Amino acid sequence: MAYRAEVDKKLCTSVASCVAIAANTFELDENSLAQVKKQNGDPDALILQAAQSCPVNAITVFDDKGAKLWPKV
Repeated sequence: MAYRAEVDKKLCTSVASCVAIAANTFELDENSLAQVKKQNGDPDALILQAAQSCPVNAITVFDDKGAKLWPKV
């Protein structure tokens, strides 16, 4: 399966836990806000873990069919 991540920069608070967990997928931009560096840069489990580590749920993760996996509604 190939997860797809999206970062809402309006919600990001620069904690960078996503970068610490999945550094091949996420990076900080010039304003220290998270952004997707490369889709599928890390295994799906790490991408999901990185999103779940965000204290403000700024990262949304979708499965390969487009269904939202995180955050749960």
